[in-house]
This record gives sequence, structure tokens and C-alpha cells, in this order.
Amino acid sequence: MGCGSSVTANSQPSHQSTAPSTSTAPPDTPGAPASDPPRGAPAPPPKPSMPPASSSDGLQHNAPPAPSRSAPSAPGGGAAEMWLLSDEQEARLQRAFQEIDLDGDRVVNERERGKMKHSLASLLVEFGINPSLLDNLPGDLDLSKFREIVVREWMLSSKAQALSQVELNRAAAEALTGGSPSAPLGALEEMSEEDVLQWCRGALADKAAEHLMREKRRIEEVRE
Repeated sequence: MGCGSSVTANSQPSHQSTAPSTSTAPPDTPGAPASDPPRGAPAPPPKPSMPPASSSDGLQHNAPPAPSRSAPSAPGGGAAEMWLLSDEQEARLQRAFQEIDLDGDRVVNERERGKMKHSLASLLVEFGINPSLLDNLPGDLDLSKFREIVVREWMLSSKAQALSQVELNRAAAEALTGGSPSAPLGALEEMSEEDVLQWCRGALADKAAEHLMREKRRIEEVRE
């Protein structure tokens, strides 16, 4: 009886061999080399690609690197640094903030700014900012707001200094006709608000564009 069961079990593979199959070979034994498929059998489908591994911070290993503190180049500005503080500038700003924050509450108020006016003025001068900004600062400032104000004024002061070479004041003087020695801007005084708007969009815009294009060409020549 045991022998008959063995014969029946062994006969099943030969019966299945008549059905279409890609392979009649038994499954591979772990650790044994994979056997080649029978000649004429279709190639096995490719294994599905595994998703890229993720690092501990959830980013894929093959993902592009995170942007650095300096933004990529942008039209009209070369490396568009977005007016980010360098490590040295950030350290200097924080050190000045701590000096001004006399009570250590992480907020500088008007009283503290008045007492530490010299320290604050020194910081502004280092950033190329006119110390007169001290007269227009709002009330209480935490470090984030303090940084925001300093960076904004640093940006505006840097641009204003660069634009001084463009002589936009001269462009406005060239565009504004009339006036007299005693009232150089008399023509402006006589204009209505609508006239001023039209002048800005017309004659002043044309003259400003002329001066700015001249400066643009000068910058391009220097960089070449």
C-alpha cells in the first residue's frame, strides 16, 4: 500500500509535463545555483525595481541634494545669494543683539537700544547702513525681527550705493524741464498729480532707462 502511494505521487509530474509550462524543473533549493530555463521557453519577466532606499531623514538617497544657503544663478544678478548672511555676519549680528539685550529676555526694547546706541550703531556701520535707522526702529524686537530689519536695510543701502553711480538724480533732472534758479523744481510743483504720473511713465522712464542701460553695458564689460 505504501509502495502504491509512492508510484502515484511520482506519476503526477509526468502528467503535468503535457500542459503548457515555462519550466518543469523543481523549485531551486536555497543556496543552490539557479538552473537555466529550458531551450525555447520564454524569458522570465524582469524583477520589479525596488524603490530607492530612504535615509533616516526620509529623503531618498538618489534625490537631488538640498539647496545650499546660496541660491543658483539668476538673470541680472549672477549668483542670486538672496541677501543671506554669512556665518560670520550672523555671528556678529547675534553678538550685538545679546549686548543690547541688557535684561536677557531675548527682546531689545527702545530703552535698551538707547543705552546701547553705540553698539547698535557700530553694527549698522559694519553692514553699510546709515545709523540714522536707529531713529525709525519699531518698539520691541526679538532676534528674528531684528535680523529681518538689518538684512533689509543692508540690501537697500547696498543697492542705493551702487545706483549712485548710475546718477538717477541726473536722469530725473534731464527729464524735468522748466524751473528757475530760485525754484529748480518749479515745474514739478506746477504739475497736477496726473501730470506727475504721466511724466514718470514717459520722460522720466525714458531717461532712467537710458542711464540704466549704460550702467548695464559697463557692468557687462567689466565682467568680460
